[in-house]
Amino acid sequence: MRGLPVFLSSLALGRPRPGPRASLGIGLFAATGLPIIVAVTTVSVDAGQVTPENASLLVSAGAATVLLCPLLAMLVLQRDDTERRDFQSSGD
Repeated sequence: MRGLPVFLSSLALGRPRPGPRASLGIGLFAATGLPIIVAVTTVSVDAGQVTPENASLLVSAGAATVLLCPLLAMLVLQRDDTERRDFQSSGD
């Protein structure tokens, strides 16, 4: 959820403006959210609003974002860099 506003703002407000692929990479890096998930689930379990089982599922999903989102971002940015180099070499 956090990655979407970052993606949109980098598209619209970035200086210099990054391309869509670079903005997607930035959004994916921003999408990792484990610390806030751990904090919110801890408070919610202590308040009796969430069961420990559900909290552990949410924390596990947050841990997956810490692993997957940066990996996807690196793949997106690597592909963007490769395409940029290919474009520049074809212009020579």
